[in-house]
Order: sequence, then C-alpha cells, then structure tokens
Amino acid sequence: MSDPESALHHLTQAARQAHLPGDPTPFGFSTRVLAQVAADTATLLWERLSLRSLACASVIAAGCLWWDLTSQSPTEDDRFISELSTSLFQP
Repeated sequence: MSDPESALHHLTQAARQAHLPGDPTPFGFSTRVLAQVAADTATLLWERLSLRSLACASVIAAGCLWWDLTSQSPTEDDRFISELSTSLFQP
C-alpha cells in the first residue's frame, strides 16, 4: 500500500511539469484540491480502522462461541436450581 503523502508528492511533481493553459486557475482552487485530498485520506483511515475492528470483534465472538461449546455441561445441581427457579417464576 502506498503512503498518501508520497502519492500527494507524486501528484504535485506531475502538476509542476504539466503544460499550463493560457487561462489561470480560479482563486482558491489549490486549497480546495488539498482539502479534498485530506478529506479522502481521513475517510480511508476511518474505513481501515473500522474494518480492523470488525475483524477483531469477529475473532473475539468466534472465541467466545468456541469457549461456550467446549465448556463443561451443567451438573445435576445446576439443573435442579434452574428447574426450581423456572417453576417459581411461572404463573
């Protein structure tokens, strides 16, 4: 993956070597272009961060499911307590 700063540097070098038209660019054009590049870079950073956190959450969820499936089954005392509590709270 290329660095956004090096891509910006490459674009500015290419723009300096380009043939300039007879008509000058509008006032503030370069500021708007740089602001758009900065906004795109921030968006890409947010997307990468969200995808990494999604991957991390998926691994944690899979680990919790694996731990739950491999845990010991409830003992006879646990079954008695759960049956007792359900019979008490049912109308």
